Amino acid sequence: MKDRTRKMIKTRFSALFSIFIIAVSLNRNCPDLSVWDYSNQPFLPYNFSHLNLDMTIDPANGTVKGVAAYSIKARVPGQTQVKLHAAALEIDAVTFDRVSKEFRVFDDSLIIDLADTLTMTSESELAITWQGNSIYGTHKDRFGTMWASLNPKSVRHWLPTYDHPLVSFSMDAEITVPAQFEVISNGLEVSDKVLSAEYKKVTFAADTPVPVTGLNFAVGEFEYMNAQSGIHKVQVLAQKGLISAEQHQELLNIAVSSKRALENTLQFEYPWESLYVVVIEDDYWDVKNDAAGIIYISQNKGSWATQLQRGLAAQWFGQYQRVHKFEKVAIEMELMKNIVLELAGFESTEILNPDQTTSLEAWNIFSGCCDNTNTFYKQVLEESIPELIKQRKGAISFSYYSDYWYEKTGISFEDWDFGDIDEESELQEPEVLYQIDVQHDEVGSKAVVIAHSKTEKNDELQSLWLVSRGFGNADSTEITFTGAFDTLLVEIPNTTEYVTFREASTQLNQIEFGTFPVFFLTAQLGSSNIQHRKLAAKLLKKHIANPDLQLALRDVLEMEQDPGVKAELLITMGAFTNGAAGTEQLFLSELNNESEEIQRAALTALGSYKGDEAVTSSLRSLMARTESEEAFIIAMESFLNIADIEAGIIAAQRLMNTDTTGYKPLQLLERIASDDTTNQSRIFAEEFTSIKHPVHTRLKALNLLLETITDAQYWSALVVELSNDFDPRMRVKVLEGLKFLPETDAANIAEATGLSEFDPRVIVAME
Repeated sequence: MKDRTRKMIKTRFSALFSIFIIAVSLNRNCPDLSVWDYSNQPFLPYNFSHLNLDMTIDPANGTVKGVAAYSIKARVPGQTQVKLHAAALEIDAVTFDRVSKEFRVFDDSLIIDLADTLTMTSESELAITWQGNSIYGTHKDRFGTMWASLNPKSVRHWLPTYDHPLVSFSMDAEITVPAQFEVISNGLEVSDKVLSAEYKKVTFAADTPVPVTGLNFAVGEFEYMNAQSGIHKVQVLAQKGLISAEQHQELLNIAVSSKRALENTLQFEYPWESLYVVVIEDDYWDVKNDAAGIIYISQNKGSWATQLQRGLAAQWFGQYQRVHKFEKVAIEMELMKNIVLELAGFESTEILNPDQTTSLEAWNIFSGCCDNTNTFYKQVLEESIPELIKQRKGAISFSYYSDYWYEKTGISFEDWDFGDIDEESELQEPEVLYQIDVQHDEVGSKAVVIAHSKTEKNDELQSLWLVSRGFGNADSTEITFTGAFDTLLVEIPNTTEYVTFREASTQLNQIEFGTFPVFFLTAQLGSSNIQHRKLAAKLLKKHIANPDLQLALRDVLEMEQDPGVKAELLITMGAFTNGAAGTEQLFLSELNNESEEIQRAALTALGSYKGDEAVTSSLRSLMARTESEEAFIIAMESFLNIADIEAGIIAAQRLMNTDTTGYKPLQLLERIASDDTTNQSRIFAEEFTSIKHPVHTRLKALNLLLETITDAQYWSALVVELSNDFDPRMRVKVLEGLKFLPETDAANIAEATGLSEFDPRVIVAME
C-alpha cells in the first residue's frame, strides 16, 4: 500500500497529509484508535510537582508494586477530592499527609475523598500503595525482559497517576529488581545497591520534570556500553546475544554523534538528564518507540540508525513537545521529526513495519519529504524551529508551528511548494508482449522469425535488431512486427553460427524467447559473451527430445567457468535427465558449491529423483544447514516432490532441533499439514505458539492451526488460554478461532475474555 500511495505524492505538503489519511483508511488492519486520544481540556484543579517512587518489579511474574508519593497542591480553591488514573491496578492503601484515606476505584479512576480542602499555598503528600500485572501496561518477552508499554494511556496500567500529557513532575525513583537484572528508568542513575543475593535496588533522579506520558522502565539481562556526551550520560543496552560487540559500539557512536548533531541543529540542548537506548528483539506492537530520555530499537524493524535518530528527534518532538491526539502524533510529530532530521543532515531510510503500525506508516510516507525543499522555505525552517522549540514546552498543537510559518511567508504551510519529492524506483517486472521463435531456411540463407503476441495489446508496432553472428562478425538487421501473429524472413550470411537480438523500440525484457534451431544454440554456447551462453543454455531445454544433446551438454558443463551459465546448464541438464537412475551424482556434487546460483540449480534438478534415498537425505541435510532462505525453499520444494508425508514429518522434527526461529519447520509443516493424518503436524505447530519463540513464528504457527483445525472445543480452550498472552498480536490472532464455535458460545467467550482486555486493537477484533 505504501508504494501505491508514494506514487500519488505531488509537490505540496497538503498532498502528504491527504495521502496519509487515504493510506490509513485503506488499511483494514488499522482500527479507529480515537480511544487513545487525551482530552484537550482535562479537569485538573491540582498540580503535581514531584514523585517519590518506591517500586519493585518482578519480571518472572510480570508484576509491579510499590508506593507512589506525589507532592500535590490545589490550583483551584475548594478541592476536596483527588482523581487519578489506575486501570487494572489493585490499590492497597492511600494516605494523605501520612493519614489513611478512604478511596474507591471506578472504571480506570482512583477517587480519593479528602477530609479538608486541598491547600493552594503549600504542598501535601498523596501516597498510593498499589500492585498490578497488566499485560497492556507492560511487556514481557521470550528473553525475560520486561518493560513499560509506550502506547498512549498505558502508564495508568502500571502506575496510579494522572495520565495526561499536560502533567509532568520531577521524580526520585527507587526500583528493586532481581539481582541478575539491569534496570533503567527516567532520569540519571544515582546508585546501585545490593540488598541480598536475590535483589538489588537502583535509584534514579530526574530534576527536569518528566511528562507522565514519557514515564518508562525496562528490566532485563542487558549488556551495556556507555559514553559521556557533554553533561549527559549516553547508554546503549541490548538483550544478551542479540547484537555483536561491534554493532553495540556502532550504535553507541551513532547515539552520541546524532545527539550532538541535533543539539547543533536545534540550538537547544538535549532536554533530559540522560539518554538510554534499549535494543530489543521486538516492540510488541507499540505505536511509538520513545519515552522521556529512553529510546527503543526493535531488531526486526531494520534501519537501526534511522530508528535511533527518529527516537532522538522524538525527545524534542514527542516528549519535550507533545500532543493530545494520537492521530496528531502519527501525522504531525512524524512530519516534524522528518523535517528536523533532514535539517540535521541525516540520511534517514524507511523503517520496516511488519505490524502496519500507523505511526510508522506515516514516517515511511513522509520519509524523504524534504530532500528538495525550496531554499527560501528551508531557510524559514532552519531559523524558526530552534526559536520555537525554546519558546514552548509541554502539550502543543501543530498550528503553533504552521501559524508562525504563515506569518513569515504569507503562504499556508499546506501549500508550500517543496519541489519534486524523490520516489524510490520500483522494480516491477515489465509486461511480456511477444514470444519470438526462430527457424532457419538453409536453402535461402534466411532466418525465419515468428512473433506470437502474449497479450491482447498487439496493435502497436514493435521493433528489434536481429544480429547474425559468425567468425567474429556481427551483422544487424532491424525487424518490425505487430498483430497477434507475424512471420518475417530475414536474410543472414551463410557464415552465421547463431543469432541474437538487441533492443530497438521494444525492450528485450518484454520478449519471451522460444524455440531456436539447436545448432544455433550449441554454437552460441561457445560465445565469449556470458549472457549469450546463458540464454543458449536456457533455450536448449526446448530440445529435450534430442538425446544426443545430453552428452554434449556434459562436455560444456565441465568446461564452463561462469557460475550463472553453469547454473542454467544444470537446470537444462535436469530437464534432460528427469530423474533417470545413475544421473543424480551430477547434481549432488554441486550441493556444496560456493556459488549459491549453482547450488540452487542443482537443488531444482534433484526434485525429479523420486524414491532415491540418497537424494532425499541430501536435500534434508541441506535444508537444515543452509542459511539462504531461497536455497531452503528450493530444497524443500524438491524434497516434497520426491518424499512421502512420513519423511516430511521426520524432516520437520529434525528442523525443529536446528532452527530456533521456527521458520524452516513451519514452512515445511504448512506444506504437509493438510495431508498429515498422524496429528504430528498439529502437535509440532502448537509447540511454536509458545512464548519462547519470536512473535512472527508464533503467529505463523497459530495461522497453521487455524487452517488445519476446526474443532470448537479446541478453539474455545485456546482462545481462553491466549487471552492472557503478553503479546496483543497473539490475542488478536487467536480470536479467529471463534469462527469454529456456535455463535452464542463465541459471543460468551469474547465477552468473558474482554473483561480483562484493555488494548483497543484487541477489543475492536472482538466486536
